[in-house]
Amino acid sequence: MNFENRYKKEMERICFNDSFERNAVESMKAAADRKEIPYMKKTVKILIAATLIFVLISVSAFAISNLLSAGDVAEHFGESQVADSFVKQSNITKSVTDKGYTVSFLGLVNGEKIESDTIQSECSYYVVSVASADGTPLSVADGNPLGMSVIIEGYPAWKVNTWSLNTSADGMEENGVLYYLYSCDNLDIFADKNVHLAVYEGFVPHDGIITMQSDGTFAFAENYNGFKAMFRLPLDPAKADPAAANEILKAYIEAEKTIQQQDDESHNAEESLDLVPEYEMEPMDDPKQKWAIND
Repeated sequence: MNFENRYKKEMERICFNDSFERNAVESMKAAADRKEIPYMKKTVKILIAATLIFVLISVSAFAISNLLSAGDVAEHFGESQVADSFVKQSNITKSVTDKGYTVSFLGLVNGEKIESDTIQSECSYYVVSVASADGTPLSVADGNPLGMSVIIEGYPAWKVNTWSLNTSADGMEENGVLYYLYSCDNLDIFADKNVHLAVYEGFVPHDGIITMQSDGTFAFAENYNGFKAMFRLPLDPAKADPAAANEILKAYIEAEKTIQQQDDESHNAEESLDLVPEYEMEPMDDPKQKWAIND
């Protein structure tokens, strides 16, 4: 059942009198036609606007209230201890609707609180949902229509991101909504900075999507017109470990140097192949002459 049908079902539970809608419309129309009270037309417009706002808020609240919790998603993937940690926290769901999608950040927990053979001790786990704004069902088989990456204040998004933080993800679909359970390097070590989950249209973030200001903060590029959302992750600054954070950056830089060196060596090898002299081949016989029939 999609969001639209669910919403209709919920609205049907509201016990309005059978004549409520007819009487309300007639009353507002009569009030607007009263010439002796000219401000009534304006009042009716306000009432209609308020009614529309009520409906929009109801739809939004209903959609959010019917999302699975982060614990539900973790439980689905057999991570019962992660699920228990999500249940114990009191994070409030945060949602952004843009470009036809609603993305919700459902929670984050840290692996250091969990003792299990199947769970890494130095990990952060977070859950995100993606839904169509109009309730059209999404399928996990079609993949996530949006890109997502952790970005850390002061570190270029195209250098330190979901990929350099060794992130893995499991996806599922429930009632047309996509849910993802992510695990990555422990984000607590960066807690002295603002850490965001950026959601956008694309793959690896680059400066055509996200730009870093001179003070280390992020903003979406001026010419980028796709989906935009940045969720600030709920981290405890007291757990920050700048030394460990620098080690991750150093490790990434070393890995980047190795890749660059390999690329250079490959490029040099290709150039050396170009320097090998080509052997001259004797011209082949003209087939017309070879097979000519002498008169």
